[in-house]
Amino acid sequence: MVVQSDYLHSLTTKQHAALQMLLRGADNQEIADRMGVSINTAKVHVRGIAKKLGVSTRTQIIWRIQKEVMETEDNAYQMLTGGLPKDWDTNFTSPDPFVGLYGERKNEPKNQS
Repeated sequence: MVVQSDYLHSLTTKQHAALQMLLRGADNQEIADRMGVSINTAKVHVRGIAKKLGVSTRTQIIWRIQKEVMETEDNAYQMLTGGLPKDWDTNFTSPDPFVGLYGERKNEPKNQS
């Protein structure tokens, strides 16, 4: 079963990475450490998710999106995220082969998102 959601489509790949960690209960520091960004940048990702979902707390983020993520087929989710697997967080390995999808790239212009 594929669930089509404006919420899932509206999130960036970086927000999907942060979302997967939020769904597991990660705090901002863990999100920052995993993504190789500052804690302030991690907070920006979480606030961006909340804004796109029309909510204001981490708990509301989880309530709003968890079912849709779970019901979206793995291949469909990976297409939505630009290549990030649905189980990226739970099966995380280091070095992460997906870091190019969500990590900061040094010496390259940042995309406007």
